[in-house]
Amino acid sequence: MRKAILTAIAASSLIIGGLAAGAAFSKAARLSGANETHIECADIVFGTTPYSTNGKVNAGQIKTHGVVLSSATATNAYYKRDDDKNYALRLGTKDKMGTVSFTFAEPYRISKARVYCYKMDEDTVPSILVYTDASSQDQGHYQKITWSEAPDISGVEGENSLTFADLDGEDGLSTDTITIKENEIGRAAICKIVLTLVAEGSASVNPDGPLGEGSIPDGSAFESEFAVLPEATQDYYSTIDFSLGGSELKTSFFSTISDHSIIDYDSLMDQVYSKADVDEDGYLYDIYSDTSKHLPSEGWSNNNSKEGDGMQREHVIPKSYFASGYPMYSDAFSVLPADGFSNAHRNDLPYGEVDVPTYKTTNGSKKGENVYPGYEGTVFEVGDEWKGDVARIHFYFVTCYEDRMGTDGWIPYPMFDYSSPLGLSDWATSMLLKWAEEDPASEREIERNEIVFGIQKNRNPFVDFPSLAEAVFA
Repeated sequence: MRKAILTAIAASSLIIGGLAAGAAFSKAARLSGANETHIECADIVFGTTPYSTNGKVNAGQIKTHGVVLSSATATNAYYKRDDDKNYALRLGTKDKMGTVSFTFAEPYRISKARVYCYKMDEDTVPSILVYTDASSQDQGHYQKITWSEAPDISGVEGENSLTFADLDGEDGLSTDTITIKENEIGRAAICKIVLTLVAEGSASVNPDGPLGEGSIPDGSAFESEFAVLPEATQDYYSTIDFSLGGSELKTSFFSTISDHSIIDYDSLMDQVYSKADVDEDGYLYDIYSDTSKHLPSEGWSNNNSKEGDGMQREHVIPKSYFASGYPMYSDAFSVLPADGFSNAHRNDLPYGEVDVPTYKTTNGSKKGENVYPGYEGTVFEVGDEWKGDVARIHFYFVTCYEDRMGTDGWIPYPMFDYSSPLGLSDWATSMLLKWAEEDPASEREIERNEIVFGIQKNRNPFVDFPSLAEAVFA
């Protein structure tokens, strides 16, 4: 999970009005073979937009998955930015305890909540409680958890998830509100809340086990995107928990797509590119140039004195950063055919956006100083028709190899953040999400996903599910 989650103007009391993004929760659609659990998950995740106006938080900053908020109120709570420009909702002051309450557009039965939070001060120990009007604190059904070893929000590695159970009370009641309140003065920074909702029936499952496995909330973007996929593809994703969000959703996909066949690097042309990367005239698609017109039978070229001389295998994530290790080295999703001369100019540069290029190719790719906020240095900007492809390749890579990021000889890469469960640096995340939105998956990219699936035995889910990038990385 990102360290930076919420921004706004500092205030001792605030009101969040309007309707937050997210689909209303109802009885979940079930994937083929899913177990018959009645528990689903929903997220309340604070946004990352810079300071808003008039001391109020824009409702669009609160992202939800599975619930709809009508409003939220807070007392003695404000938004903190540290020296590293990390943000979080801060409960309490030095001498007053803070409270934040969320009101839903419709009642939900909430079985439990996981609250992701950080300690804001080295010399205080946060202690918070969570309750609903079904588990009123007057009835004693709320949960209090105190932790003494929570890290400071600045420079934190890892995350703290506090679990509060029995929020539906003794009678299993629905509720309109959920409240997070300091129980002692300690100033906790709240980043994300994961709610466990009971759609119907009993919540008789292991509370520490996976929840909502194989479920898609009704009305969600995932429901419609899943419905149009071929049956074999639906079966492939049958164990994904679509009701999750953020890094948890990413890990759910990791468990499926990381198990794939390893292709021999020297066999990429014959096994993959000759089938997945040829246009209607039989020539290879080229990520960096419109000049090259090469047939798969011509193979690779070492004579690349100018654009159009020949083709090479381009590691979209440069191999030097992951020590040329397998299976990344020959992953058909992240290694593409490219003009050799243009590829040499890109070398191992990160991607970015360029205003004044020192080199430009015939398809609009260019090299120069980065102008996208967040990174200063030389970058390579891919042409517009490939921007979305490059974005979805990065999303795929940090998902498929999330257990390898930053290990076994890997070196720092400006687009990656090895300390984050999401894997991408903040500036790269913002830029790639923009690229993915501006350049949705084309029919060629969708067809390539199917062909590689047949060969490598895994898929790029960010091609299959257009809403996935936003659900995971936004």
